[in-house]
Amino acid sequence: MTEIPPNFSSLRIAQDDDRECFRNQDTSSIGQSRRRRRNYSGNYSSTGQLLSNNDTIGGDRLLSLYSYNSSKILTAGKTKKKRKMKNLSIQRNQAAMQAAFTIVVAGIALYLFFKLSFIGHLAVEHDQTYISFETEKYISSILQSSLERTITTQRHWPVTVENEKSYFESIPHPMNAEHIISVPSFYVNDADHGQWPYNSERETILGNEGKLLTRKISNMIGSSYEEEKTIFVGIISYRDAECSNTLKSLFSQASHPSRIRVGIVDETDESVDPPCVLDPCKTDRNDTLCHFSNQIDRIDIDSYLSVGSTFARHLQQRLYRGEYYALQVDSNTEFARDWDADLITQFENTNNEMAILSTYLSNRKDSNAQYHICNVIFEESGHGRILKHTIENQPIALPSINDSPSLHPFWSSTFSFSRGHFILTVPYDPHLPMLEKNDEEISMTLRAFTHGYDFYVPQRPVCFQHNNDDELAGEKEEMFGVPISLKHAFWENIDKPLLSSTREFSRTRFLKLSSMSKNVYLTGSNYVEAKRYGLGKVREVSQFFSTFGIHNEAKVTEKELCDFVTSGTMHNLFSLHLRHDNMGLDYNSINFRFNELIWTRHKE
Repeated sequence: MTEIPPNFSSLRIAQDDDRECFRNQDTSSIGQSRRRRRNYSGNYSSTGQLLSNNDTIGGDRLLSLYSYNSSKILTAGKTKKKRKMKNLSIQRNQAAMQAAFTIVVAGIALYLFFKLSFIGHLAVEHDQTYISFETEKYISSILQSSLERTITTQRHWPVTVENEKSYFESIPHPMNAEHIISVPSFYVNDADHGQWPYNSERETILGNEGKLLTRKISNMIGSSYEEEKTIFVGIISYRDAECSNTLKSLFSQASHPSRIRVGIVDETDESVDPPCVLDPCKTDRNDTLCHFSNQIDRIDIDSYLSVGSTFARHLQQRLYRGEYYALQVDSNTEFARDWDADLITQFENTNNEMAILSTYLSNRKDSNAQYHICNVIFEESGHGRILKHTIENQPIALPSINDSPSLHPFWSSTFSFSRGHFILTVPYDPHLPMLEKNDEEISMTLRAFTHGYDFYVPQRPVCFQHNNDDELAGEKEEMFGVPISLKHAFWENIDKPLLSSTREFSRTRFLKLSSMSKNVYLTGSNYVEAKRYGLGKVREVSQFFSTFGIHNEAKVTEKELCDFVTSGTMHNLFSLHLRHDNMGLDYNSINFRFNELIWTRHKE
């Protein structure tokens, strides 16, 4: 609400008091209200004589312009005359306000006309790439702010959480509640310092209450710089000497490095490990990282406080600040030339606002073959048989779809590229310490699916990870000169009994919140923020299981699903059910249940 200037506020209060006093013929109150509008240093007696500050009448200091007794000399004629004058004044004020309002509305209409004409001209010149927010969001922001807030189309870049320290939150460490960590707020958590246009919607997007994003809200998320859509790259690094070279590769191989912003959670042993970013400008001002150091935000954590990837990824997501796209990779990733432009092109080829390009990374630079994540099994562990998909069980195949990334059922934490709103709609659960990678990926797969997101295999690789294929082959090569066998594990500082009990604690929460098991129950600290980090409401988790031949209660899976996926059949069938506004696939209209016997007969 627009703040009223103090002098105007006083005048309005006095006018309101006058109206009440005239109705009640209480002229002493009239005098009091008028005195608020007059800045006299002295007081008046009932005869109108100016009194000094020390003069009194009847032993009391005179506080009003007229005393109570002076009301007797007011005649009915004078009262009517004052009423007419008051009414005339009100009418004049109303006319002035209407004229002012008309001028403001006309000015806004003119401004919008020229602004939209300008944006339209830019769209033609630059292949419909807008300087900043899209037209729909721009118009709605002005209308909904009711002329009380100005939304500009040019945003400061690069942004940094360093400017927001006064808005940081204090959260407890997942395994030690007495250890409090100061962390950045999520991007939409505070609209008052300019991050989000509407107070009423600032919490709507974070988790989105499990509902499908609207096109309107989707369009609100995403900045641009120099006519290029921005990219947030989230990285976690646990004592990884390759991290710095990953950053150099990321910036040096990008076609538009100025639009990239990186958020790193760097977990190191300060006595042994070099940080991922060590003030590169001090040693070499020509260093790649020196040129882009202002586009890197990081959270440094002592390695002994590490509790696994889920909490680290949660902190990583808190560094996101409204970039148009979001990429998640590991700290040992090597990028191909022009990876950023290629990724955006591939994403746009899906024509799906809720698309997520996700796969395991390979070291094969001479082939477009990609991992298709489609082979899942139930393994014996803890609460019984747990659903898992591991890299060694996934087929590597050339794309069967030429003009677009192809659909597949599962998500990988190793590589994930999406619109920025994915970070806000499905944020990592920070209450899963020491959760295994396979459980993390199943959890995020089910949560993203039920929130309305769809997973695609990229058309071609844009980055590589040497250790994946090498580990499968039993080889021990080097990446950036660092032996892969020397990599550290985040659980190295915790004893085995505590590690086992903590994982059991986290797995219980994961199984319950993902509806993977009906035989587990959450109590106390294991139930905290269950709604925010649970399943969505766009699709039922049972739809995921039945569609892809997963019998959760029997703990068995249908075979041959990968053949259905790698052949492109899944993509060709399901892509026909893309919503008319391109906000994801409508699984309510997909009447398909995978069965290996039916599929085998179909192939024959």
